[in-house]
Amino acid sequence: MNGIGRKMLFMAVSMMSVHAVHAQYYDVDEGWIVAVNSERYNNRPLYLNNSDAFILTGDRPLARFAKGDNLYGTMSFRYCSDEGWEIPLDSMDNVRSMYRCGQMRWEFSDKRVKGRIILEIVPVVKDYAAVVKFTAEGDFRNGSIKWYGGGDRKYKGEHLSWRFDAMGHPDILEWNDLPKYEDCAAGELKLKKTACIHVKMNSSGKLDFLQSDNRMYNETVERLSDIRNRMVIDTPDEFLNVIAEASVYSVDGTWYPPIFVHGCMQWNSAFPGWRTLFGGTMYGWHERVREQARYYIDSQVKQSDKLYAKADTALLMTGQHQDSRFYGRGRIMRDQSFYDMQSQFFDQLVEEYRWTADKEFSMMLRPALELHLEWMQDCFDPDGDGLYESYINAWPTDSQWYNGGGTAEETSYAYRGHKAALDMALADGDTLAAEKHRNALKRIKNGFMKYLWLKDRGHSGAYKEQGGYGRVHDNPWLYSIFLPIDAGLVDEMQMIESLYYPEWALQNDTLPAGGKMVWTSNWVPGIWSVRELWPGDNYHLALAYFKAGLSKEGWDILKGTFMRSAFNHTVPGNLGSEQGGIDFGDCVHTFTRTLVSGLFGYWPDYPKGIVRIVPSFPGEWKHASMRIPDYALSYADDGGKAKYTVELAKEARIELRLPVQCGRITGVSLNGRKTDGFRCIPAPGRSLVEIVSDSPLKKAEVVIEYEDEQPYHTTEYIDCVVGDSLTWSAVGCDVLAVYDPQEMLDRVELGGDKARLFVSRKSGNHTLVAKVRYDSHEQYRVLRMDVKDPDAEKLEKWKNLIGENLQGDWHFVDIKNKLNADVTKIFKQKYLSPRPNTVSLRIGTDGYSPWTFPYWRTPVPEIKLDSVGCILSGDSLLTPSGVRFRWYGGEDNVAFVSLWDNYPDSLTFPVGGACGEAISLLVCGSTNVMQCGVENAAIYINYEDGSRDRIALVPPVNYWNLSKIDSHATGPRQESRTYYTSPVDRFCVPEVLPNRVSLGENCTAMVLSRRLRPGVGVSGVTVECLSQEVVVGIMGISIGEIGGK
Repeated sequence: MNGIGRKMLFMAVSMMSVHAVHAQYYDVDEGWIVAVNSERYNNRPLYLNNSDAFILTGDRPLARFAKGDNLYGTMSFRYCSDEGWEIPLDSMDNVRSMYRCGQMRWEFSDKRVKGRIILEIVPVVKDYAAVVKFTAEGDFRNGSIKWYGGGDRKYKGEHLSWRFDAMGHPDILEWNDLPKYEDCAAGELKLKKTACIHVKMNSSGKLDFLQSDNRMYNETVERLSDIRNRMVIDTPDEFLNVIAEASVYSVDGTWYPPIFVHGCMQWNSAFPGWRTLFGGTMYGWHERVREQARYYIDSQVKQSDKLYAKADTALLMTGQHQDSRFYGRGRIMRDQSFYDMQSQFFDQLVEEYRWTADKEFSMMLRPALELHLEWMQDCFDPDGDGLYESYINAWPTDSQWYNGGGTAEETSYAYRGHKAALDMALADGDTLAAEKHRNALKRIKNGFMKYLWLKDRGHSGAYKEQGGYGRVHDNPWLYSIFLPIDAGLVDEMQMIESLYYPEWALQNDTLPAGGKMVWTSNWVPGIWSVRELWPGDNYHLALAYFKAGLSKEGWDILKGTFMRSAFNHTVPGNLGSEQGGIDFGDCVHTFTRTLVSGLFGYWPDYPKGIVRIVPSFPGEWKHASMRIPDYALSYADDGGKAKYTVELAKEARIELRLPVQCGRITGVSLNGRKTDGFRCIPAPGRSLVEIVSDSPLKKAEVVIEYEDEQPYHTTEYIDCVVGDSLTWSAVGCDVLAVYDPQEMLDRVELGGDKARLFVSRKSGNHTLVAKVRYDSHEQYRVLRMDVKDPDAEKLEKWKNLIGENLQGDWHFVDIKNKLNADVTKIFKQKYLSPRPNTVSLRIGTDGYSPWTFPYWRTPVPEIKLDSVGCILSGDSLLTPSGVRFRWYGGEDNVAFVSLWDNYPDSLTFPVGGACGEAISLLVCGSTNVMQCGVENAAIYINYEDGSRDRIALVPPVNYWNLSKIDSHATGPRQESRTYYTSPVDRFCVPEVLPNRVSLGENCTAMVLSRRLRPGVGVSGVTVECLSQEVVVGIMGISIGEIGGK
């Protein structure tokens, strides 16, 4: 069972998972993120001085000052009434906590006193300090505030930005311990008027408390506002407005000169990736982006004798040795360790180049990009077919690898890189280089379409195998979908097609505050980090939807993602996640790009002198505006007139594609003058008015006057059956054409506002795009088709005896002469060949370990048969499903096949013409996360009349790794799901789990059964291995008559 209908079935399981969604916890009020009487402490850091210093505040009013491994001290506060009683502020009846873009505020009230107290903490920009301000209203003005500060402590060897991150260490949410008052600095402030304290972190690792006033407070707030005001936004969604403003502070919080670090709290480490530069570009910090570019480009290898691939035996040959081409010419040597972060690094520099066309930056970037593209080619496309292997080149690639296969990810990065290199070469008049890059672009595009694009499914595959049978794995993850769209590898229709895959194939979690999120893959077991619910990837997916014109779907994912992390989770205003920590860079920066380029449609290409404006607002929005240093857009629709105003910091020819939802356009004006120089073009659910300025402009004001306002037509989802004929109606429109790129229809008959669709025998999930005309302009209507073949599904279930009682009279097939191994030693030998000598990640020589396991020192599991005695009667093994098999003791207890040279790639077991109602096989062996969803092996039942039946072994449908795969990952919140039975991954496995039997510790065998053809003898059974890096074993074959249902 796999499709949209599964969403609700597995929602309850997802909500119970380690990634559980929460009911909405935080609200918004006049620009603040608000909680009332929350019990959480220490859940909102305020970042200091573009460093690892921070003030740890939270929903409860404490303030802890920290940097490095030093806690400088904690501040706490008590109210003293004029009647002589005292109370800690966090014990008052009502505590209203408020966060806004780096500023923390609490409002307190108590039934004993009329009025309220306001406490504010504002970090001082460019200092390790804060201003603490107290304001009283009503009768509280008659009392005073006692403050206490102290409790400095050295956490030797710990990074407190990690230890005090509530996402990775939720235990601190209850940490309200305070130093003893007698050990603290203290003071008392009368509340008749506003009172302020200037708190500084001193060189001795303690806090200094200085007198302050409103003037310093106002100056501090003003400086903080300078950061905040880099993004000024107003939309109908108040939650978006608040988190967009907060995102500026989060981007600034990742800037530790000269680089943007990995995250604001956890992982605030120096790396050139992942997607941690975009925010600098989006919010106009171009000098910061260039500073980071210089810092890392300066470490690029210019000459090297490291010319060839070389696997590292110390890593079980999972990854490359330091003498490999991977570490040679073109490699960025700073801060990458064993990763390829530079592919995303240069991809983001290309974005900066498109935004600015700065000559000095281009002069620095061009030679470095040329070296990088050479490095990519040599390392990842050595055969020159245009497909590039991915090698740990994105955030969720821990424990993921491609065994030399070509992928969409690195191919997309190469394509975008060569496009930029082509433009730079043309700008410099370098015709030879320009021709080289044109040829590379053609080669990459042709390779992607020829080898990886699945035309009959309408999306990219995960990867094409380097060896073995050269198959394309057709169960991709999110990167295979959104990166070809981002890079421009796919056309308009292919964008729309491919974005159906995340909806029907991957787990979609609908969230309580609106919107949804999509899991990265279906690859299980969910060892770290192959299958995550990751904000950064969801923002990138939303960007792809916006770029494809599917604004509703893009908005659903954008809103669902920021609502979950910023308002429905642990930390107010957080753009990070459990796995990465508060305000993690790969999430923060992707949010900014999706907001600016996706939702607000800013796509500059200054090297070509063009800026494209393609806003993708939800259809119901009637106003929206945003201003950033490089760009401003305001939109207002009063019903009958839509006005768009675009302002640029630097002039360019402006290409506008502005959405309209109406019957007739009665007039269009550009900068106050009526114009006929526009055209109306179709887009999903509506039309676009396209206007291109004749000359460079810094400002464009477009007014579109219209009649007959229409709704935005959302994507339609249609369930049908193979062979169906159905009538689809575009009410009030003429249907002009129906595009059927996957050829799911036998034919189409058009007539007026209707299309008669004749469905072929091709089941599966497919996309149709209808082109319709409403009045004078055209639109696209997207139809998502879920085509079932119930008869075939029922037959297959019947053939495979799903849900049937398998108890009966079973006769054993003697396979003793074919046994060739001891299953307990499957991971105690070396798998050395075939291993082509390319710059690749591969499974370990133990046949078990992904590339991460040697770094985590993950042990190979001990395979035992210590449960066999419990289910053994004589030489008969009784499985829970009722099937009996002959048990072969001793060292040879399994017949292995594999594409490794250790074993034959196929074996045939003579059966001798036996007849029966069913055949069952006891199958035990290895597989891994990168072989999910693809046929690992085929079992053929050969009949005496020359016919044969086929059982496909596909993880996790009916073939599982014999043991758990336990990563022993060491980072915060990197808990792995070690086996297919994890509730978190329930979406990925069949509704009815396959029959299996435990033979002992770390040894699970599958029981595969198949109904036999009546009256025809079975001459033999053949098992053939089809996947690389797996070992498939047969431990028993039985034929028999089975009981009833």
